[in-house]
This record gives sequence, structure tokens and C-alpha cells, in this order.
Amino acid sequence: MINSVIVTINQLLPLAIIGVFAIYFVDEKIQGKQWGALAFFVTVSALAYIATLEQLSQGFNYLGFEYSQILLIVLLTLSAGGLAFFRNFMSTLALFACATCLYLSHYVPWLMQLQLNTSVLLGIGLGVGIVLSMAVLLVFLLAWLAQWLNGWLCVALFALHVSGQFITSLDIAAGAGLITLPQPLFDGRQWLDEHSPIGRLLKILIGYEAMPSILSVCVYLGAGALLLLAAYWQRRRNHALP
Repeated sequence: MINSVIVTINQLLPLAIIGVFAIYFVDEKIQGKQWGALAFFVTVSALAYIATLEQLSQGFNYLGFEYSQILLIVLLTLSAGGLAFFRNFMSTLALFACATCLYLSHYVPWLMQLQLNTSVLLGIGLGVGIVLSMAVLLVFLLAWLAQWLNGWLCVALFALHVSGQFITSLDIAAGAGLITLPQPLFDGRQWLDEHSPIGRLLKILIGYEAMPSILSVCVYLGAGALLLLAAYWQRRRNHALP
């Protein structure tokens, strides 16, 4: 049961966080028909991607799955930048679709391999409940942060979260042998281990790493800076409109 809880939280919490951010940053309230279109497009995209995982994994010298995951992370980051700049429904749709394909591609195959019983179902239910509770807490946190620095703290948290997801592409590439990561700059496990409960939460929320390399730090800061610039240009554009 514990394993079911942990896997459910690890895979669904990032998706829930992206969902909260996407809804928060879109300027126009999403209407009923748009919710239907969003649910349809996201569901079809995720199911189509999951259905082709076996074929993908056999392509590109059996690195097709890794390439597709890296591509999804890049598209997710670009969609987040589009949301920070345009703040419209289409950017939200693209962000939801990329995040759903990325995270459910791990979770759904894991579910399909399980022998569902009362213990497993209870673990999944507890995990979903924890994810929903933390999503609600994030909604209140964003509402509180919006009162400070004209909402820039919310933008910064969004940028940190997306940057944290983006640097996972480096781990995927290194695991597939596509790149070699430099030696860690320092070892922060003595202060906060990323495998501890708080460390896991911070890793999901802002991409915390206890042993980051110089490449990870540069990519993390670069992606975050681009998202902050997109939000800055968006505000400049709005102020320039008559």
C-alpha cells in the first residue's frame, strides 16, 4: 500500500501543480465548452502517446522513449513560457497536454501492471487524496503570494517549478548515455536529502537537488530566467496597450 501511495503522489502531484498554475495564470476564466475541449484534447493526447510507448521505445536504437520524454519536457517548458507571455486558453491547453502525456506515461503503465486489490486501491485513493489536498493548499498559497510584490512571487514560484521539471531532461539524457553530467558542485545531503519527505516535496515543487552539477544549475537558472522574462514582457505589453 505504501508503494502505491508514493508512486501516486510522485506522478500525479507534478500534474496537479501544473494544473493549478495553468488555471491561475490564464487571464480569461475558462468556460464550460473550453473545459470540455480541454478534457477531450488532453485525454486523447495522453492515450495516444501511451498507446505508442512500445513502438517508441524500440525506435532510435531503443532510445525512442527517452527522446520522446525529453521532447515532452522541452515542449512543456515552451508551453509554460507561452502561458507566462500570452496567458490564454491555447497556452493552457498545450501545457496541460504536455504535462499529462509526460506524467501519465509513467503512471498508467504502472497501474496496468498491478494486481489490484483492496490494499493497492486504498493506497491509490490515499495518494489521490493527498495530491488533491496539496493542490488546494497551493491555490491558497498562490492567493497569499499574489498580495506581495504585485504577484511576482507567484511568477517566481511558477518559473522555479518549470525549471525544476526541465532539468529532469538532463537526468534522462544522462541515463540514456546521451550526455555525461559534470561532477556535483557540492553535497547538500547533510542539510536536506532530496529523498527525505521534505526533500521529495521540494524536488516536485521547485526541482530541488542535493547534489547539483554546474550544468544543472546553469540550465535551471536559464530556464527560470526565460520564464521570468516572458512574464515581464507580458506585463510590459499590457501596460503599453491603450
